[in-house]
Amino acid sequence: MKIQRLGISEWSSYEPGYRPGAYKATIQYKGQNGEVSVQLTPDLTQKVLNVIAEELVAASREIANDLTKEIIQHAQLEAPKEIVNE
Repeated sequence: MKIQRLGISEWSSYEPGYRPGAYKATIQYKGQNGEVSVQLTPDLTQKVLNVIAEELVAASREIANDLTKEIIQHAQLEAPKEIVNE
């Protein structure tokens, strides 16, 4: 089986087991014979977040830098010349 998807979200107040500020994770596995989903507890989810936190921050910085560069390049483009009908 291979991990198909890992989803992490904040625990909603209407969900059973709600803890303020807690996150939950769902891991979906897929194999030749089917799929299975596993819901992690808030404590296990926090451990997963601790492991990937540095990479998430680094990826977010890289994306922000790339977007900033694109915005600056776009702002430096010449404005289109007016089309004059003759």
